[in-house]
Amino acid sequence: MKRLIAVFILALPALAQQEGQLSLSGTVVNAKTGEPIRRALVSAVRFGARREEIQQQGGVPGAIQPIRLTTFTDSGGVFHFTGLPTGQYSVTAQKPEFTVDFSGGPAKPIDLSSSTNGLSVKLSPLGVITGTVTDQDGLPLRSVNVFALSSQVQDGLRQVRSDRNVTTDDRGAYRFWSLPPGKYYVKAAGISGESFQFVGDAAPTFSGESFAPVYFGGTHELVAATPLEIGPGTEARADISLKVEAGFGVSGSVLNFVPRHEIKFELLSGAEDVSATRVAINNETGRFSIPSVVPGSYVLRATQGNSTAEAPVTVRSSGVDGVVMTLAAPVQIAVTTRFTNKPPEIQPPAIQADDDDDLNGALGSCIAILRPSVRSGVRPYLFSAPPENPGGDAMIPEVPPGNYGVTIQCFGAYARSATSGTQDFGSDPVLAVSPGVAPPAIQIVATYGGGSINGKLRADPTLSPGNVTVILVPQFSSPAGLRVTQVLPDPGNPNQLQFQFQGLAPGAYSAWAFANADIEYRSADFLRALSGGTAVQVDESGVKDLTLNGVAH
Repeated sequence: MKRLIAVFILALPALAQQEGQLSLSGTVVNAKTGEPIRRALVSAVRFGARREEIQQQGGVPGAIQPIRLTTFTDSGGVFHFTGLPTGQYSVTAQKPEFTVDFSGGPAKPIDLSSSTNGLSVKLSPLGVITGTVTDQDGLPLRSVNVFALSSQVQDGLRQVRSDRNVTTDDRGAYRFWSLPPGKYYVKAAGISGESFQFVGDAAPTFSGESFAPVYFGGTHELVAATPLEIGPGTEARADISLKVEAGFGVSGSVLNFVPRHEIKFELLSGAEDVSATRVAINNETGRFSIPSVVPGSYVLRATQGNSTAEAPVTVRSSGVDGVVMTLAAPVQIAVTTRFTNKPPEIQPPAIQADDDDDLNGALGSCIAILRPSVRSGVRPYLFSAPPENPGGDAMIPEVPPGNYGVTIQCFGAYARSATSGTQDFGSDPVLAVSPGVAPPAIQIVATYGGGSINGKLRADPTLSPGNVTVILVPQFSSPAGLRVTQVLPDPGNPNQLQFQFQGLAPGAYSAWAFANADIEYRSADFLRALSGGTAVQVDESGVKDLTLNGVAH
């Protein structure tokens, strides 16, 4: 009897584990300072189930639901979970003004077979940017819009995004908080205040002072601005001085609008938005007034829903009146393709686009790709879907006004020419789309077939293939423009990378490999600055071998 009791007592720990008597505890700490973080929300999640649990449910894995538990840390940053069964757990924490710490790599799951204490969960503090905005006499300016901008290259074009905006207080001070690590540009532009909508004669009165937008560093352009590197827990300071001067009014009328619905105004100087935020507009008549604009040449844009209007405005030593803007919906652009030869009787499988993996099309079709200049609220590119039948018509829908770089991409073929009216995209690839005015159809002339390049790259074996971009630039007028691809490891030679281009128009090309994937290869200035490169002559059909020795940085 005593022996049986002893066996039962020895079995109690195992029984407790099966019934969920394990505990898991630890501390959430600041990854930068090591200090505990109070009131952090901690989650413990177990996915899947143990084999015996599945057997108890008739062998159906889905019958066992995941375990999800949450708790808050105490004043010492300590958390504690009890009543847990064995299994693999993922433990995470979150707290306002903190983010997950990835400095040690992704968190590994915890294999809980016995109670575990002393677990450390790290959170990285987010960054802060503070500063003051003053005038040329050093006096503080209140109600100034201040923006935190980030810049990154997408599809070979630099895109600028406004991550945060605040306004200065009565001391001219501002503060951005909870900024994820990264590079930021700080810009002061315009006086705060949305468009003021009114009816009748109740127009507001605004101050006549104004200023040109200024970046931290004292420049008016992003390319010359001083960036701020924000790391975990970084607190940076960016003071900005503005030249306040007398502004002049810009007024006019918006036509074709929906009464009593918001209309947004933007005042653009090149690609820069100078923030025409204080605008008074009569919701019944469409009359608007922008009280304070510094001298210069601008494009005034009005937007209501998906309708847009634009008008050029030049402000000199007096105000501008009589600006008429007619709102119009986005336009559709027709795309037609004509082939110069017959398709091959046996067609190889459709290939993926080199530089736009999600623009796959049917073999023997061509698409037109429109890449807009830097603008908020516009997708990185717009394109025509491949037509159902080779050589058929297609359409690019919902094209907002603006300037677009046009390239033609074909599948199992190459573009010989592409035009819109009298414009030849081979020599002039920028298409201007006016509000409400659809340009002439894009007409593509293509040929089935095309040449190919099988390439090899001799590079440092420690180089990650994902960071290498190969660009192929035609040395002749081509509506296809440059081609871009990524490299892959060569299975037969670990010290060598490989790449491929297909569907190439015959002619002379130059190729470069770049170790930095974050390059502005669609910038005209970038292409003009390129030198050297490896030359290759592509024929009408057939395959050329190409070897690149090293990469550019």
